[in-house]
Amino acid sequence: MCDAASCPEPSGMMRRLPFPPAASLTATDVAHNVIRKNNNFKIALATSAAKERALKQLKQADIEKFFDVIISRDDVKETKPNPEIFLKAAEKLNVLPSECIVIEDSSAGIRAAFNARMIAIHVVDLKEADEDILNHCYNS
Repeated sequence: MCDAASCPEPSGMMRRLPFPPAASLTATDVAHNVIRKNNNFKIALATSAAKERALKQLKQADIEKFFDVIISRDDVKETKPNPEIFLKAAEKLNVLPSECIVIEDSSAGIRAAFNARMIAIHVVDLKEADEDILNHCYNS
């Protein structure tokens, strides 16, 4: 596994995004176009929530089956904005960080993805995209 400093820059993956590129997407866009459609993507969940809480919510929503890997704060030493959680997810998926797209709702998560040299896309949840988010995520 490479660390954030030694990982290659994100590749030409932008041409293959399964949705229109934008700095901010809604959760519905992401769920419909990435998780629920069969795009043959490897999908990981890298959450700052505790594993028990995350699994409970995934089961309630009946979407745990869509994730190949689930990494929680319980699985890492450092939390976002440290890129460890995303780098561990990439390692478990057996893909390079530069081949990953991170869909995030927080500034710390966007910064963590940027620090991991992954493509970061902001999903508006409780926080609209601010200057920090816009500076560290993919813009069309």
